[in-house]
Amino acid sequence: MRLVIWLLVHSIYRVKKIDLDKIPNTGHAVLVCNHASFVDALILAGSIKRPIRFVVHYKIFKIPMLSFILKTANAIPIADAKEDSALMEQAFDKISPSLKGGELNSFKPDIKKVLDRDPVSVVPLALRGLWGSLFSRKSSNVLLRFIPRIFYNRIALIAVDPIPARDASLTTLYETISKQL
Repeated sequence: MRLVIWLLVHSIYRVKKIDLDKIPNTGHAVLVCNHASFVDALILAGSIKRPIRFVVHYKIFKIPMLSFILKTANAIPIADAKEDSALMEQAFDKISPSLKGGELNSFKPDIKKVLDRDPVSVVPLALRGLWGSLFSRKSSNVLLRFIPRIFYNRIALIAVDPIPARDASLTTLYETISKQL
């Protein structure tokens, strides 16, 4: 699956990988990245040599083809507390053992709950060059703008020095990632 993802990502984008050696080869870590497009997870999975376990909003699990891929990748579905508090707690219960045995790509404000439960280092990542691209979440007349350059757009994936769990506030993470964009 990683080979297919790598081929797909590197067929569409030229990915410049900056300081990815800051992601630990062993041990436990939470990866936190800006969300600029619908293919962010694919870019991370195709660019980072170490296996990643993703936490994904539960509604994405309901999309037929994506559901198969996410289940195959052992992703963890999560919901907001207002939508389904039981599913949110189930997600935290799955995240904790994952951090004891691997690496995890985390999510918005609930990162503090994850780190309170399992204080592991946080590696901030920045995806640069995706906003406004073909798969961007930015709405526009996408096909008309990108037909001449649909393939091989230049993007960058940048890793920053790991931050200890006690120092990984939302503000710190936001400012650290923003500086790389």
